[in-house]
Amino acid sequence: MNVLLHPVRLAIVQQLEIGMRQLSVAELATELPEIPPATLYRHINTLVGHGICLVAGRRKVHSVQERVYALRSPESTLAHVDDSLHGAASHEQFDAIAMFLASLNRDLEASKRSRRQRTRRPTYISTVAHLTDEDHAEVKRIHAWIVALRSRPVPPDASLRLVTFMEFPFARPIASAGATERVRKRK
Repeated sequence: MNVLLHPVRLAIVQQLEIGMRQLSVAELATELPEIPPATLYRHINTLVGHGICLVAGRRKVHSVQERVYALRSPESTLAHVDDSLHGAASHEQFDAIAMFLASLNRDLEASKRSRRQRTRRPTYISTVAHLTDEDHAEVKRIHAWIVALRSRPVPPDASLRLVTFMEFPFARPIASAGATERVRKRK
């Protein structure tokens, strides 16, 4: 469960996931300059040990043969997360969401520093809604579409975007507009 619930391991997976790249630790260090190479080595070994990443080959870098790492597959990474969360204790599920939000914050900060940010702005929407079974089926369809984006070939006219999706049951019931109005009139 805790394998992907670490910011460094999640950052490594995200870097490998972009175009399903194969990267050495030196290349990962270039992409993730805030993380020391020794830390990257330690965490990539953890990911390999849990079958999330694999050694895809070797590449000569500055006269040294370096291992090149890749994700086993985007589906296996997702399956690992889904299997880990399915049946997990609620505190572990909340830990997973907290890690997700922390990584999202890191990505947003990096996006703010990007030169491309001037022309490509993020979009955001959050709402609480009452969903029917039909609505929830549509949510699952959108989720499946996002999953499919991970493994499709990169179109030549595509730009790199972070697409995030999160849906969870809301803890407290929401009063309908009519019920809220009735409460106001009583006061």
